[in-house]
Order: sequence, then structure tokens, then C-alpha cells
Amino acid sequence: MEMERIRHEEPMSNYNHDLIQLLSIKLDSVARYDLYKKDAEEGGCKGCVTIFDQMKQDEMRHIDMLREQISEHVKEGSFK
Repeated sequence: MEMERIRHEEPMSNYNHDLIQLLSIKLDSVARYDLYKKDAEEGGCKGCVTIFDQMKQDEMRHIDMLREQISEHVKEGSFK
């Protein structure tokens, strides 16, 4: 019953909330990749270093996409 009340109130549209939630997850991931890369370097695994570098680059691209979309919603007044 409580969850139904929360969903009904909707302080923000679901799709904007989804963008913010995903942005937060991606930002946390980027912060971790440097730690993972350091572990791989200390372990001497060049393949892992490469993977973590590439994954961080992918996440940064996704972060840029999310930021641009959020910015677009703000500009058009649909960030509610």
C-alpha cells in the first residue's frame, strides 16, 4: 500500500528519475575503474588494465549521453 502511494505521488517523471538514477550508477562505476586498474597493474595483468581502461571510456561516453539528455529536458522544460 505504501509503495502505491509513493508511485502515485510521482515527484518526478519516471523517465527523468531513470536518467538521474542511471547517471549516479555510471558515475560510481567510473570511480571504481581506476581502483580496478591499479589492482590489475599491481598484479601484472596488462589485459585487465586494457579492459578497465576501455570500460571506463565507455562509461564516460554513457555519462556524456545522459548529461546531454538531462540538459535537453531542462532546456525544453520537461525535467519534472
